[in-house]
Amino acid sequence: MVIIHAVKRIIKRVLSRRSGEEGISLIETLIGLGILASIGVGFMQGISTVSMTIAIHEERVTASALAQAQIEAIRASDYVSDGSYDISVTPPAEYSIVIDVTNLEIDKQQVTVEVLRNGEFVLEITTYKMDRW
Repeated sequence: MVIIHAVKRIIKRVLSRRSGEEGISLIETLIGLGILASIGVGFMQGISTVSMTIAIHEERVTASALAQAQIEAIRASDYVSDGSYDISVTPPAEYSIVIDVTNLEIDKQQVTVEVLRNGEFVLEITTYKMDRW
């Protein structure tokens, strides 16, 4: 409220130009600059937050597409009893895919596909594969 009042006062003073006044005082100028700087900092923080959110979203979308494509490739392939499925998706340079298979029963496996970016975990998808004779 104080800031709005100060801005209104400065604008009123600039526009009115009463007799005996020669211009805006140094204090009024500094207050105006401080208000503009505060608005600018807030705006830049907002832009920074939005860009970071967009980057995280793009990373997760890419990781999700890679993991889903690998899961689909495993589902389409023949059942491998030892769980040594090949990585059939070529990820972008900074991404890598890890396949972990756990044999649950004689003909049932739990397959987990992890996507890493620069060696750090991003996403994992788990599915099941069964041997259908």
